[in-house]
Amino acid sequence: MKKRNIVVSPLLLLLNASVALVAEEAPVVLPEAPLAAEAAAETETPAGVESTALELQAPEEEAEQVIRVVGTRVKQIDYETTTPTVIYDSEEISRTGYATLGDFVKNLPFNSGATITAEGSALLSAPGLNSFNFRGLGNNNTLVLINGRRAAPAGAGGFNGFQQVFDFNSVPNDMIESVQILKDGGSAIYGSDAVAGVIDIQLKENFDGVSTTTSYGDSTGDGDMSEKKFSVIMGRTEKNWSFIFQADIRQQNGSTLSEYPLSASTDQTANGGFDLRSTANWPANLTIGAQSFGVPGNQLISDPSLITGTVAPNVTNLYDPASEEDLMGEVLTGGFYARGKYEFNRQLYAFAETSYRYFTISQEAAPVPLRSYLENGDGPNGELNIPAENPYNPLGNAAAFGAGVDYNQDIGIFEGRLVELGNREISSDLQYFREVAGIGGEIRASSWSWEVAGTYSLSLSDFETKNMSIDQRVQEALNGTAPGLTGTYLNLFGSNDPDLIEYLRYDDQSDGSFQSAGLDMNASGEIFDLPAGPVQLAFGLELRNDLFKENRNAYQEAGQVIGGNELLSVNADRTVISGYFETLWQLTTTTELQLAGRIDHYSDFGFSATPKFGIKQRVGDNIILRASYGQSFLAPNLAYLEAPAVTTYTTPLLDPERPLDSPTSFKEVTGGNSDLDPETTETFYAGIQFEPGGAFEGLRLAADYFQFNREDLLNKPTAATIIANESLYPGAIERDAPSGGTPGKILAVNTQWQNVDSQTYRGIDVYGDYLCDLGSAGQLSFNVYVTYLMELELGSGDSTTDFAGEYGSPEWRGNAGVTYFYEDWMVSANMNYIGEYAHQFDTGTEPVIDEDIRYNLTVSYAGFWDSTISVSILNLTDEEPPFDDSSTAGYNRSVNSGQGRFFRVSLTKNW
Repeated sequence: MKKRNIVVSPLLLLLNASVALVAEEAPVVLPEAPLAAEAAAETETPAGVESTALELQAPEEEAEQVIRVVGTRVKQIDYETTTPTVIYDSEEISRTGYATLGDFVKNLPFNSGATITAEGSALLSAPGLNSFNFRGLGNNNTLVLINGRRAAPAGAGGFNGFQQVFDFNSVPNDMIESVQILKDGGSAIYGSDAVAGVIDIQLKENFDGVSTTTSYGDSTGDGDMSEKKFSVIMGRTEKNWSFIFQADIRQQNGSTLSEYPLSASTDQTANGGFDLRSTANWPANLTIGAQSFGVPGNQLISDPSLITGTVAPNVTNLYDPASEEDLMGEVLTGGFYARGKYEFNRQLYAFAETSYRYFTISQEAAPVPLRSYLENGDGPNGELNIPAENPYNPLGNAAAFGAGVDYNQDIGIFEGRLVELGNREISSDLQYFREVAGIGGEIRASSWSWEVAGTYSLSLSDFETKNMSIDQRVQEALNGTAPGLTGTYLNLFGSNDPDLIEYLRYDDQSDGSFQSAGLDMNASGEIFDLPAGPVQLAFGLELRNDLFKENRNAYQEAGQVIGGNELLSVNADRTVISGYFETLWQLTTTTELQLAGRIDHYSDFGFSATPKFGIKQRVGDNIILRASYGQSFLAPNLAYLEAPAVTTYTTPLLDPERPLDSPTSFKEVTGGNSDLDPETTETFYAGIQFEPGGAFEGLRLAADYFQFNREDLLNKPTAATIIANESLYPGAIERDAPSGGTPGKILAVNTQWQNVDSQTYRGIDVYGDYLCDLGSAGQLSFNVYVTYLMELELGSGDSTTDFAGEYGSPEWRGNAGVTYFYEDWMVSANMNYIGEYAHQFDTGTEPVIDEDIRYNLTVSYAGFWDSTISVSILNLTDEEPPFDDSSTAGYNRSVNSGQGRFFRVSLTKNW
């Protein structure tokens, strides 16, 4: 694995040196330190606000408390804004039982569609990443903020190798104060990526003392998923300064697919599905003419004199990789976070924060498959082939294969597996650095405040896959011309010379980075008064430079890695200059209007302007009505724009414009496209919130309607799709001159990324909670959140399909929970629901993939030794995921989870 030198910043050294101050005994002086108390108040959640921002009126004693709420830059004294916001505090997150923020957000009801997770990620383009697919609009269509500022994406392209996505592995979980989610487009406030919404991860700012947490967890049934974690938080708050430091480490074992009944074999016929075992087998399968050949009984043959007489027609052996593929790899992760603030006076303060996170995952997959028609070699069409002179070429005599089959010929179509190399060992090392420093203050004798800050983020990724091979070496081995091993031939039907296997062995490596440096300036305050209240203004400027690098080795760039395509290095950067404003108008005592706008200039594609309008209307003391309209955009990720063009050739395809031609392999040009435009979205939102009061005091109910109309979506259609639908992709096919009224032959097909698709996404959120005071018997709270997907229409031109309820897009998702508080005890039971959705293929047995219901239970006690002990059980009833006939694992790993019952015990001690 390639190693990097880590540069430690002067800021980091200063903060680490300050840790010693924390350990000293110091009284808590918040009553005598109003400046520090005001800073803490900016992030504290008012009493009663838990899973959702449903508070109709803050308690009287907190009416003037200034708070930050995602979705607006204007200072608030009310969590209820014109935009739909959901707030989860750290205690509520911990009650769900999930150990990481990534696991928590993955199970939220508005996270739908395919999500990148570490589970089953060994063969993905960026194994180990953990992302969020808000509304199913794409893993890169949600903006993530940390303490209100843009967080950098991972240093590798996720999902398809091009998307730049935020990795939740980069978050210090134990430092989370709250997670605020804007369920509305936010580009007018925050810029690009805020299409489906915005997640603002608020980290703790103040802490006094030292606290440690130790935990251990493990699965109770199939698989060994044992987990160990230790973390420490220390901090100190004085009259005009505060400091907080946190560090943690977590280790978790991995498990293989074969440890779980549903995934024990890729032959899923016993479950009512398909036999998904691989035709890339050892011994190899051959295709001669239109007929398949293999070794009866799947026996290995190491004696070349037996090859010809043993390989037989109409035999295809299948390989089952389940016993060698990991469901979840072994994980080691940790890091630190530090923040300090110094207040010179009420008009000026300075702050700084620094963090470092690392995440490593080691996984295994079956030995590398070898499909001749996908590799480069000496064959007539440039593919691998077994030459006639190879003694393990079974075409030794015609009698063995019957009449019409020539012997003494090369074999150009075969599917084998290099089992003697061993399992592929896949490791991912992800590192995240982030530093922020700034100054701010208030303008004397006014309501205005300001802040200026600089942010630097660096995301690094290193990937290595051991026990691979490359095309050139395999062809040399088949030819018997490997250096130093002349006359030693590769046998795809049995054992080989160990020295030849070592010559074939190759460890494939790549690395990437994403670097972002920015400066932001903002100010907010009142500009004039209306009869009902002041008009507030927030405005700001932002400057940011992003640099993305993806370093590929020479074998990858030449398309020489077995099982891989041509992958070229990317080195792209952009500069973004932005200006924004937001006004909040108190039109009446019950009506509030939000007007906002933003202009962004990107150095690579130009300008983008996005407006937003929102209104909030209170009806009596019980009802709030909200509605908004906004425009959002997604700037093309740098890899989409700057990835170098690659020329390949298609599999043989028919040209419908020339039906008399035989299937032909056409020239294909793929890669990035510097002419791409941003994706644009119009968002409509309307909602109602009701708190009946009286006999139902503590009950809050709400419903929201949302609609996203998206245009110019990026797509990379296949050559087969373009050729079959040429009219939908004008200019994508280059033809020779027509002849006699017949279109000319295809010269090339352009499958680069294009702005071609449109999408309509509509749905409803229904949510509510109820807090019941039982007097001396404690408190009981209930909460429920349900999302219904009404429409997910996607396509190009007049050719669109509604994917709501189709494969990977369940119409229904929801959470529900009940929590009981009594003195030092807390018991919380939570349910996660994923509705049914269609199979990718129709087996004729089950029309849909069944609903998936999981229950979690958490119990905690805080009545001894100034400590809290918690026990959590995930998947309490040990449910298996619903069966998916198209997955080799037996279930859809990007939507459902294969984790069985899992328990975790943790002890938090305040020292």
